[in-house]
Amino acid sequence: MLSQMTVRKKLLLVAIIVAVTLALILGLEQYAMHKVVQYEKLAIEAQQAEVEMLTLRRHEKDFLARLDTKYTKRFQETQASLISRADKMAIDLKKAGLDNSAAEELGMVIFDYGIKFSSLGALQQEIGLTPTDGLYGSLRQSVHKIEEKLNSFDQDTLLKHMLMLRRHEKDFMLRVDMKYVSRFEQQIQTFKSVLSDSFLPPSTQSEISNLLDAYQADFLALVEGYQRKGLDSESGLLGEMRATIHQSETALQSLDTMIQETVPATVQRYELIMLVVSALLGIVILWLILAISRSIVNPLQSLSNTMRKVEQSKDLSIRVDENGNDEMAEMAKSFNAM
Repeated sequence: MLSQMTVRKKLLLVAIIVAVTLALILGLEQYAMHKVVQYEKLAIEAQQAEVEMLTLRRHEKDFLARLDTKYTKRFQETQASLISRADKMAIDLKKAGLDNSAAEELGMVIFDYGIKFSSLGALQQEIGLTPTDGLYGSLRQSVHKIEEKLNSFDQDTLLKHMLMLRRHEKDFMLRVDMKYVSRFEQQIQTFKSVLSDSFLPPSTQSEISNLLDAYQADFLALVEGYQRKGLDSESGLLGEMRATIHQSETALQSLDTMIQETVPATVQRYELIMLVVSALLGIVILWLILAISRSIVNPLQSLSNTMRKVEQSKDLSIRVDENGNDEMAEMAKSFNAM
């Protein structure tokens, strides 16, 4: 085939193949860089997701510590942003040909976290955000009614037992320990026993007893609210949120690990591809150059040898092979014509 091409076309063919080779290598390099940049952006998104997750935790802690509903709103805003980020990462990971299950799981876990936090917020409002509302407020009113009633009589013994009840109540709210509930209930029975032995009129005893029952009911309702909320980080809604947080941390860790491992692996893979492609194309170019060289040098060598024979033998009947369509064939035809 090369013998049918002119030298100019042969050289042009070499130039074209070299240009295509360079363009292909450059294209592969650009594609590899595009992939690396794409993965780096995903890594940044994963880091920002971790920051937003920490921000969610902070809003949760701030709400539980300060009982201020402004932190609920901040939590919801950050949650919406994090879910949107997780959904975007899942789409980008899929486009990049990577496993997006961790990003999808993160979005679902954060959604579940938001539901549990909303339930916790509603429960805390039921318990009370201040000492005067919710179950706190009901308990406070019950206490004040009994204390006002007792203060109207000179009953130091009953007041002393009332102070013991208040102490157990405060100990429970401070330490969140069920043993103080048992002590409270025992003190209720003691109070009623002392009340029945007092010199107060039966109608007054009955009224105080009813107020005491209301106080006990309000306290037990508060205890039940605390139990639903969680007496520690492992129980109630607090325990459920803790489990959800652990799931989100696992999803974030898996996502970050996958992306961090993908970037160097991608660089190494495309470096290998470029090395193999460069080597193959280099071999093709070398073979082509050698083939073109032979297609030029061999006819020239043959023509030179024939001319030497003619010069030495003075035999003008000697002919040169003139097959082909290039400049060498044209020279052979001209020589034969002479």
